[in-house]
This record gives sequence, C-alpha cells and structure tokens, in this order.
Amino acid sequence: MKINGLLSCAVLLFLYSTPFEVQGIGDRDARETRKIEALIQKIEALQDAKFVRNGSDYDSKTAAKFLRGK
Repeated sequence: MKINGLLSCAVLLFLYSTPFEVQGIGDRDARETRKIEALIQKIEALQDAKFVRNGSDYDSKTAAKFLRGK
C-alpha cells in the first residue's frame, strides 16, 4: 500500500512539473492564420477587381482591409 501511495505521488508530481500542452493546436492555428492571410493578400493584389458588399462596389484593397477586420 505504501508503494502505491509513493507511486501515485511520483506520477502526480511528474504531471504537475511537466509542461502540458495539447500538441498541434497552436501549430494548427498558426498554419490556418497564414493560409487566411495568403488568401487575403491574393485578393488585395487583384487588379481591376470589384467587390460588392451591401450593394456598394469596393476595390481589392478595401476588400482586403474588410476581410482582415473579420
């Protein structure tokens, strides 16, 4: 019984002293953010494109600014 108690304490001590992070979540968010920004940059670089929002026309730079705000 004493060994089980010591083993439990050792396991808990290890878990509390080890940095715990769900692997990949931060990486996935960063990758998705880079993908979104790349798409917005492509929209921003379009020449002679018109984007319609609520019945009004906007150029590509204004559209990109709007998308970044979202």
